[in-house]
Amino acid sequence: MLGASRPLSLFFVALVATTTSSIAGSSASASAVGEPVTFTVLVSGEETSGAVALHEGTTTLVDPCTPRAPGTWTCTTSFTTPGPHELTAVHGTSTSAVFTHTVEEEAAGGSIAFVAPAAPSATLGEAVTFTVRVSGGDPRPSGTVAWSLVSQPAGSPEVTLPAPAPALPEAGPNEVSLTVPPTELRAGAYVLRATYSGDASYPSTPSATFTKTILRAPSSFVVTRSPAGALHYGDAVTFTATSGAHASGVVPAGGTVTFTDAIDGVLGSAAVDAAGVAAVTPAQRLSVGDGHVVTATYDATNDPNLGPGAAELGPFAVAPAELAVTLLPASVSPSRPGHAVTFSVAAVPTKGHGQPNGVATIVDTFDGTATTLCGGGGAPACTRTVTGADDGALYSVTTSALALGTHAISATYDVANDPRFAFAGAVAESPRTHAVDPTVPSIVITSSVNPSVIRQSVTFRAIVSVTSGPLATGDVTFQDGTTVLGAAPLTPESAASSASFSTTALGAGQHGITARFGGATATIAHLVVKASTKTDLVAAPDPAPLGEPVVLTARVTSGLAEAIGGTVTFKDGAVMIATTNVGADGVASYVAPSLAAGEHALTAEYGGDAVFASSAGALALTVGATAPPPPTVTPPEEPVVPSDAGPASAPSTSSGGCSAAPGRAGAGPSALAAAVAIAVARRRRRRGANLRA
Repeated sequence: MLGASRPLSLFFVALVATTTSSIAGSSASASAVGEPVTFTVLVSGEETSGAVALHEGTTTLVDPCTPRAPGTWTCTTSFTTPGPHELTAVHGTSTSAVFTHTVEEEAAGGSIAFVAPAAPSATLGEAVTFTVRVSGGDPRPSGTVAWSLVSQPAGSPEVTLPAPAPALPEAGPNEVSLTVPPTELRAGAYVLRATYSGDASYPSTPSATFTKTILRAPSSFVVTRSPAGALHYGDAVTFTATSGAHASGVVPAGGTVTFTDAIDGVLGSAAVDAAGVAAVTPAQRLSVGDGHVVTATYDATNDPNLGPGAAELGPFAVAPAELAVTLLPASVSPSRPGHAVTFSVAAVPTKGHGQPNGVATIVDTFDGTATTLCGGGGAPACTRTVTGADDGALYSVTTSALALGTHAISATYDVANDPRFAFAGAVAESPRTHAVDPTVPSIVITSSVNPSVIRQSVTFRAIVSVTSGPLATGDVTFQDGTTVLGAAPLTPESAASSASFSTTALGAGQHGITARFGGATATIAHLVVKASTKTDLVAAPDPAPLGEPVVLTARVTSGLAEAIGGTVTFKDGAVMIATTNVGADGVASYVAPSLAAGEHALTAEYGGDAVFASSAGALALTVGATAPPPPTVTPPEEPVVPSDAGPASAPSTSSGGCSAAPGRAGAGPSALAAAVAIAVARRRRRRGANLRA
């Protein structure tokens, strides 16, 4: 048995040069029967790739050994018999010098080591257990084992280490374990060391470090849509990917989710927020069909803990938008012979949205004869107009050829050429009766400005004329559709009478303003647009250091003195990173935790509200990369070559150094020390040359 005062964790290197490579074996100087021991093999020369095997004579102990770094392998094994074991490492056609390792009946005096087999990696979400064994002779080592964390992944939570240090058991395996729950782990390398306190017979001894690599776990998501019920063409739909619960407690971070539809392709991308949620509202409309399957794909390139993942939603259907089609009142009713009158059909979605492109037909039936005014039977197509409010389409025809008498105006509508929309019923309010009467007053309506801006004062003027007798007097009623806006008295003028009504209360969108007097009506289409806005985007700091949060601030302004509502969506290129509400001061802000190094094309898109129109601002932001520290070049050390006068002692260091053991087969102390020094110097020269290059 080795003495209790001997250093307990020694690192030996034996190196033999060949014409092309050098292979070294290393281990603790001695071990006990059955105790795992790791040998380090160093390969140098022109060719350092390939496999390394560890042999004892003609017996293969480890094949292949584990590559650790260029030119470095480790081979872990144990021995069943005590005594010296002569080992060689083989790399290609090159065989190392014999390395003698001593195995004792009893453990080599109070050593402490991680118990093998110890898997070098685990997947995030698993609890990880580390076990060390304190070995010794007689008496059995007693005392405590203290755990220390040499290093851990940046930003990972603190690992709870037992305090006070646990004591070694009095019977059974002389081992102590540490179990780290998954909530305290993150992806990356954890380097641990255990230190034996020592007792009256054995000194305090640290173990070699043990590295446990926690691998990224697959990410998981659930995809939902809102609304969850039936969808019709034109419906706005939001797809949301929500991260599933993970045993470690982490959520996806730093990645983006791309939503792709089996029919319509890529719908958009969004960054995952702090809650593990990404959502996209596609700008394009989903096509009508039954085979929609939306796949959310997580790009985990920048996620430190979770890997790529994908989830599907579907299949689901998008039905055609359903239309309500109505024959509107004539622009003037009754009308005078030879005066122009306009008939219109409105096709408006009741489920879904959009501007239909079907075929409307308007027919005038008079004295038993049907005449197509527009849309078919050789007549020109009806005039189709749409509005920016995305609320349907208007089909119209204007004529001044109606004969004196009563007419039946009817309409039909066909969507066969536009499968985005569905309409199978009859046109509402069809037929309508229209009279052409020379005795009725003629009424015309105009507006002071058309289109107008919301909150802008608009004056509607009705001009009433009669064929004979005094000029018309009385009140004209003004309506917005069926809603009465108010009334104004007629004022006689030179050839007609007029009445004016002003209002600022019209909301944004298309309006049908009607003036009524004495059984006669006139209608004008009037458009109210939203107030224009301007969005300015700034970032602080600008330019931004790498790894620092960036404050994005969007300021929305308008010439209309009214509080601006709605939301601002911040994007980095095409990727949505956040949506925030606009405050009473017109400002929306978002703190981006970090942005990748390089140029960023940032935008802030104000979505508008019932009063204000949408707008956008842009900003080019440079995020600077943190420069790596300059390389440190260590000058090569000159080899220590023993003289012919006598043997030279090999240098002795703590763990990680070199020590020559006397009496080992293959190479004497002097040759061994020289070989070690020469090999180390050569390796350092090569590394220094590479760094300088």
